[in-house]
Amino acid sequence: MKTPSVYKLLYLLNLLFEKEYNKKEIIEEFQKKDIPITKPLINNYINKFLKYKFDVEIRYDKKEAYYKINLPKRKLNLTQDELNSLDKLKKVLIAQKNYNRIRIMMRIFYRFARHIEDSEQQRQFINFDYYSTINWYLVAQLERHCKNKDIITIDYLLPNGGNKFLTIHTDSITVSEWSEKMYLKGALFNSKHLSILPIDRIYMVKKVEKEKQPLELYKNLMTYVVLKDTYLELNKDEKEKIIEDKDGYLTIERPTDDDFYILQRLLCCCPNVKYISDKRVKSLFREKLQTLKEIYDKSTNDK
Repeated sequence: MKTPSVYKLLYLLNLLFEKEYNKKEIIEEFQKKDIPITKPLINNYINKFLKYKFDVEIRYDKKEAYYKINLPKRKLNLTQDELNSLDKLKKVLIAQKNYNRIRIMMRIFYRFARHIEDSEQQRQFINFDYYSTINWYLVAQLERHCKNKDIITIDYLLPNGGNKFLTIHTDSITVSEWSEKMYLKGALFNSKHLSILPIDRIYMVKKVEKEKQPLELYKNLMTYVVLKDTYLELNKDEKEKIIEDKDGYLTIERPTDDDFYILQRLLCCCPNVKYISDKRVKSLFREKLQTLKEIYDKSTNDK
């Protein structure tokens, strides 16, 4: 995944606000985040900081240079062009679907925002659209449970209103292939199939049921038949295999490893799905269509 140059520059700026670093230490910090950087590029960025009149302290110890930047003592006034350029950076980061990188960048932006004088500029500066609505403390909590493969009970906000307690064997946090939204992936209680729950619908972790439990999943195969033209418009999925091409329809084989993803895949093909071999997936698909119909009917009646 390519790292934008502006991201590297801002990440270095944030490091040097925290404490003093030499070039070797800077490279090591970047490597922890899987971000490539070289000594000449560090020199280039330091020169830019000096050019823009940042308070850069340079200390030498046995001919080794150590760098530290003091927080600005003056208020920042950004031009609209500068704000627009930063908005483009945010869009690039969001498009890469690396939520951890976005989280780091948001921390950097919030730190700088305190020094922006104009309130409207400040609002635009810290606006990361969907990601500004995320409870990052909850995300960090869920990350720990996913790392341990804990079984937890969460308070979950339902799409049609109200809430429900759900028990899930946590696996990982992912970003949707179709949007920027974040999801908690795991197996719901008594299920051996992966499901995905939107992070913004998880109100809180209510209880840890069991810690550090191995997650075992079924790896059955299913097939579905879909109109060829419709399927070819979808993004390629390495898990799927075309096993028959007949009369304008394709028969697709895939593992039943991820309920949410499979349902999204089938919904993208609606109404041109002709057959689903797995009875459980077919039932889930019908339930999803019924739920969407109820939501649509309700929204129509409310108007």
